[in-house]
Order: sequence, then C-alpha cells, then structure tokens
Amino acid sequence: MELLTSTYMFWQEKLSPLHLSRIKNSSFSALEIFCIKEHFDWQDNRQRGEIKKAADDLGIEIHSIHAPYNLRKAATISPAWRIKNGGWHRKKSKLR
Repeated sequence: MELLTSTYMFWQEKLSPLHLSRIKNSSFSALEIFCIKEHFDWQDNRQRGEIKKAADDLGIEIHSIHAPYNLRKAATISPAWRIKNGGWHRKKSKLR
C-alpha cells in the first residue's frame, strides 16, 4: 500500500521544491497537487517544470491534480494535467 498526501496542507503558500522535500522526508511516496492559482499555477510553465523536476529528483510520484474550486473557470481552463513522456499535457474533459 502506498502512502499519499496532498499539497493542500501548504495551500496558503506558493508550492515549491522545498514543500516536496518535506513531503518526501515524511515518508510519502506520492502526492496530489492542490490547484488554486495562489498555491500552484497550472498555467505557469516555469512552475510546472520546477515542480515536476523536484518530484522526479526526489522520487515522488505526482499521482493526481486536484481541480480548483472555481468550477466556472475550471470549465474553460481545465487544470486536469497529467505527466506523460517527461512533460505536462492537458487532458481534455467536459464538466457537466
């Protein structure tokens, strides 16, 4: 059984490699990234790359991305990202 956590515990801070290091040092092997723009800006290529590199370097799996609570915005800018072939790609979906 894997032990997973969410970056929600740091929701009031901009997500950084330091947060992932703290998660890894707490014996978690995978995480869910909590998406609110102030914490993790899924549209910022630099931040996505920085977090992906840190996760890869630390050996932490990014298991899932938690969609933001602003559903109106989520319907137009789907933040359902997944890691594929070493990069981030948008997964197309429809909200009903």
